[in-house]
Amino acid sequence: AALTAGGLTAITLALIQGSTWGWGSAAVIGLLAGGLVIFGALAAVERRSAHPIFDFGFFRHRNFTGATSTIFVIDFSFGAMLLFLPSYLQEILGYSAIETGALLLPLTGLMVVASPLGGRIAARTGPRPPIAVGLTLMAVAIFWISELSPSTDYGDLWAPTAIMGFGIGLALTPMNLAAMNAVSRDRAGAASGLLVTLSGLGATLGVAVTGAIFTQLQADRTQE
Repeated sequence: AALTAGGLTAITLALIQGSTWGWGSAAVIGLLAGGLVIFGALAAVERRSAHPIFDFGFFRHRNFTGATSTIFVIDFSFGAMLLFLPSYLQEILGYSAIETGALLLPLTGLMVVASPLGGRIAARTGPRPPIAVGLTLMAVAIFWISELSPSTDYGDLWAPTAIMGFGIGLALTPMNLAAMNAVSRDRAGAASGLLVTLSGLGATLGVAVTGAIFTQLQADRTQE
């Protein structure tokens, strides 16, 4: 637990402060290198532990590896969206915090609607079709939102955010089922913990990485 917290702290701090301290500064390079060393030590400790927090043997199962990797990417993207969309709606379009929350209901509400639907489809067809459709919808939505500009209003945003919410909800339950069904029942608790940890890590790094890129671009274009 200490190694996990230490590695994440070092890498996240480097990403957040990189544009301020300089990406080539000793502090940033030291934090990134230190974070990688700590994660290497974590892997070594966990492989030798009789009761590891992270059982790397789970990744020998293709379905578990594929599902957890995809969930990491989804939460990375979703974390970035939930950082920038509210800021855009409030700072650029001038909505209040309450109005912004209401305007994001197509995103969150359709996730709730589609999540049980994805589970029912997976029960009939297997997990792959709803996962493939959900991820395709999510990719389309992100590409659509990437065209955002200062002239974009909410009328241009509600449709892609709704598509993204529906796509995430449709894929999420089947991916969880695929990951959990790939391991034995007596290891389900450990597998679930690893799945949740990677999900949270994806969201954390999504905010840190895209926030660092945004801050650097903002600084560069402001200087120009």
